[in-house]
Amino acid sequence: MEMLGLVVGSIISSMAEYCDYHRGTDEHVKNLKRRWEVLESRKEDLESRLEAELRRGKKQKKEVELWLGEVHKIKDEINIEQVPARWKFLSRMRMGECASKKTKVVEDLLIQASNFTDSLVVDLPESIGEMIPASTLVGESTTQRTMEEIRVCLLDDNDVRKIGVYGMGGIGKTTVMKQIHNLLLKETEIFDKVIWVTVSKEFDLIKLQSDIASKLNIDLSKFDDVITRATKLNAELEYTKRYVLILDDMWEAFALEEVGIPEPTPANGCKLVLTTRNLSVCVGMSCKSIKMELLSKEEARKLFLDKLGHDVFNAPNLKAIAEEVLEKCAQLPLAIVTTAASFKCLTDDFEWRDALEELRTSVKGFNNKEQQVLETLKFSYDRLEDEGKWGEDLVKASLMYNNISRIPPNASPMCPKLSTLLLQGITEVPDGLEMLVNLRYLDLNAEKLKIMPSEILPKLSRLQYLAVSSESELITVESRGDPWRKILGERATCKLQNSSGKAGIYWSSTIPKLGQKGVEHILCSSSSSCTLTLQTLEILHLWDLDNLRVLFRKEKDASAQVAPHTFSRLKGIHIDTCGKLKKLLTPGLLLQLHNMEHIDVGGCEQLEEIIEEEEEEKEEEGMDTTKITLPRLKKLTLQWLPELKSICSSSKVISCDSLEKILIYRCLKLKRFPLSLPLLNGQLSPPPSLKHITAKKEWWESLEWDCQDTKNVLQPFFWKSQ
Repeated sequence: MEMLGLVVGSIISSMAEYCDYHRGTDEHVKNLKRRWEVLESRKEDLESRLEAELRRGKKQKKEVELWLGEVHKIKDEINIEQVPARWKFLSRMRMGECASKKTKVVEDLLIQASNFTDSLVVDLPESIGEMIPASTLVGESTTQRTMEEIRVCLLDDNDVRKIGVYGMGGIGKTTVMKQIHNLLLKETEIFDKVIWVTVSKEFDLIKLQSDIASKLNIDLSKFDDVITRATKLNAELEYTKRYVLILDDMWEAFALEEVGIPEPTPANGCKLVLTTRNLSVCVGMSCKSIKMELLSKEEARKLFLDKLGHDVFNAPNLKAIAEEVLEKCAQLPLAIVTTAASFKCLTDDFEWRDALEELRTSVKGFNNKEQQVLETLKFSYDRLEDEGKWGEDLVKASLMYNNISRIPPNASPMCPKLSTLLLQGITEVPDGLEMLVNLRYLDLNAEKLKIMPSEILPKLSRLQYLAVSSESELITVESRGDPWRKILGERATCKLQNSSGKAGIYWSSTIPKLGQKGVEHILCSSSSSCTLTLQTLEILHLWDLDNLRVLFRKEKDASAQVAPHTFSRLKGIHIDTCGKLKKLLTPGLLLQLHNMEHIDVGGCEQLEEIIEEEEEEKEEEGMDTTKITLPRLKKLTLQWLPELKSICSSSKVISCDSLEKILIYRCLKLKRFPLSLPLLNGQLSPPPSLKHITAKKEWWESLEWDCQDTKNVLQPFFWKSQ
């Protein structure tokens, strides 16, 4: 009987519990939902903390990883739909039971989360960088001496903080520094981080900042202002403390603070190493200079034979020829490796003699030793089977950063699928360029290019982007009839550049030649021949045009009206360092810019107005002459414009309802910000897409507002620049 009583009691207790689940189902479900919301918020907070700490190169704790896994698991298990009706006893009972038990699991997870008061991460095992694949060093004794000198400066000499390794191109500076980089990875007691960044010839401050930042796992892309970027980068490098920063292939000196690199000192434990071809760069950066020496004659001979694969110096009929070929390499590792590779396939002595004669011809007339070596390199590259051989399936090709000035006819591009072609340093347009019928992107960064044959560009029917830059004093675009209508009539993008201040492309079909005066205007009221060109243009990028005075020049004897649809597809205007430009846009031109998305103007020392005031304004019926509308403008950037006094006349305002970002920097004479705000329910409201306005606080506070309410509405979007 006693046993029966226990059983009955247990059954009654269970039934009471299940009855409670049935009666309290609604409350159990509500409670589970409330506690889950708390847990989810706690999870999001922890993940935010975790993300910040992981950016410091840490690793999350195992207990945190397990906890997050449990939270994700319980989330998948909590799938409570509509609570069943009361008469569905079993369904309600099961749901009530499930909600009650899951609530207890959620409570346990909340308790565990409360214990994560300390760091959510632990330090990774000592790793201060990643190994860089490095080729085997050549010239053991010569190279090892240089490596040892660099190593001593980095590890044993506390007074040397900046080291400059200099020498001819191809001498092995990068190879040696890769070896040094990998050696430093083992020195975890001396350095906390080893950072490698390739700078290259065309120095780009923004790119250098981004490259260094990426090695530190920080993102600078949301900051447009170089000073703000430098501040952020400097703070991160200061936090990193003991690091070695290796800047490979530098061509010019720069101030470390402009980039955001702290000055290396014994106090912060940091060191800087750079490689360059020019001793002047080392001096400009205040570095201890270490010269990369050429190989010894014995080392050069050994390397040549290693790469050639057989001993030609023991062949009586080849010995003298091989010795002269090796002499032309001037003990430079890259020249030796490349030349040996180009001679490797030659077997007969007459082939060696012919090749040597070609090599002699290629270097003839050059007295400078370095130039002779460069010509030897060019000769070797031209001979290599795979160099200059353009495959039929090639889609993109780049010949940037090399010493090639001419592409021979037998090595010119014959690639029907080629869509992108980047050329640098050429003096002649390569044969066959007009055959690239699918070419969309063409960059002729050709400092010495003087002739652009008229028959080429009109045949590139799919070209969307054309970039031309030159340092020549005179560029001729060969023309027959109306060249620009043919050449660029259906194009989407054009960049005009004058990289030296001496010349550029004069964009006018009436004057195909440009003399030393340089570009003075882009569009003229007396000529409509390039109207079709400007109707399809999407990006206009002008920089370093020292004599550019206006975009649209009004002739006395011609109509001052801009032709209809001129710049009607234009999305971006980028003007930089055009020192004589005083007024940017005319009102007539402005009427065509209904697709404009980006206006970026900087470094124009004499610019006074962005939108020129109309001399005689004709008022049309129903037209609001006080408002200038740029419906699609998203970004406005004005920087380093010391004479800028107005964006538009004092009687006008600008309506930009798509505006997202505004950056104003170093425009000290600009005192009015004429932004017209939309009305929402009768109240002024910010443009719907506005994200931020970045400027100096002093400038922002000094602005004279047409309406104080405008400033009050925009104030929450103001970001103070550094």
